[in-house]
Amino acid sequence: MRNLRTALSLLVLVLSLAACAQQSPQADLQTVASVKDIMESLVAHMATDVFASVGTIIDEKGAREIAPENDEAWTEVRYAAMGLAETGNLLMLEGLAKDQEDWMLFSQQLRDRSVEAAKAADARNADQLLDAGGRIYEVCENCHRKYIPSDPQ
Repeated sequence: MRNLRTALSLLVLVLSLAACAQQSPQADLQTVASVKDIMESLVAHMATDVFASVGTIIDEKGAREIAPENDEAWTEVRYAAMGLAETGNLLMLEGLAKDQEDWMLFSQQLRDRSVEAAKAADARNADQLLDAGGRIYEVCENCHRKYIPSDPQ
C-alpha cells in the first residue's frame, strides 16, 4: 500500500500544479511523463486494486465471494478509485491528450466511473463496487481499442 500512497501523493502534486497553472499565467506547467508512463505507474496499479477488491473466486474449495474485510481495506480501495479518477483529469492535460474528441470522452468516463467506485467503497457496497469496476474496465477497453495499435501479426 505504500506504493499506492506514493503514487497518489505524486498525482495530487501534479494536479495541484496543473490547477495553479490554470490560475496563473506565469506558471510553467510541463508534463514530464508519457501516457505510457502514467498508465504503467498509476493507472494499472490503481485499477488493479479496484478490480481485485471484489469478485468471486472459484477453486478446489468451491466458490466464494471476496470484498474488503475491514475499514482500512475499504479506505484503500476508495483511495485507489479516487487516484484513478484524478488520472482521468491528468490525461486531459495539454501534452497528454491525444485529441479533443474520443480521448477526452474516455478520460472523462474514467474519472466519472472511478468516482462511482469510490462512492461504492464509501458505502461499503461490494455489489456497487463490482459494477463500477466493470464500467471502469469497459472504458479502458474502449480506449485501448482506439488508441493502442493492434499487433499486425
